[in-house]
Amino acid sequence: DNYSCSYDSTRLVVYDLPTVSLGPDTFLFANQTLLLDVYNPNFSFYNWSTGAITSSITVDGINGDQTISVLVTDIHGCENSDTVNIKATDYSKLKIPAAFTPNGDGFNDTWIFPAAKASDGSYIDVSAYIENIDVKVFNRWGKLVWQHSGLSKAWNGKDLNGKELPMDSYHYIIVIKVGDEKFEYKGSITILR
Repeated sequence: DNYSCSYDSTRLVVYDLPTVSLGPDTFLFANQTLLLDVYNPNFSFYNWSTGAITSSITVDGINGDQTISVLVTDIHGCENSDTVNIKATDYSKLKIPAAFTPNGDGFNDTWIFPAAKASDGSYIDVSAYIENIDVKVFNRWGKLVWQHSGLSKAWNGKDLNGKELPMDSYHYIIVIKVGDEKFEYKGSITILR
């Protein structure tokens, strides 16, 4: 009997999926920007939900709530994707603190406003992202005691002449302009010493 055997070998290579991360979900104030960059020298193609095909994009809060995703393809043809949810701050629901204590102890020495509610329920100071704000503070008799326009600025409890105001309740009008929209807040602020 004459037997013959034949065989062939195949080399199987398994590549890991490319790793891509857009970071945690976040929120943006209107003129605040966020760079989403997923560059990797092993990626040969990027496809963003925005239509971009670059390794990075910049998003901002002006566009409202957004869900951004990217699909990447590596040099082996393997694909993977990630998504990030971006919430825009609601200007009609900002928190304005009701009191501050300008007594020099390092706590609440200035009236910092406004704040936005974060997803965990805490409030985050967003004053740095406001470029067009008009604030007027009046005493109980309606006399203007402090005002500020332009970039957001904390108030130290002093009047227009730099004199410390007494412990009392004051009334404010705050107008924030974002593009063509205007958001107005009225209320009272108490100085505690």
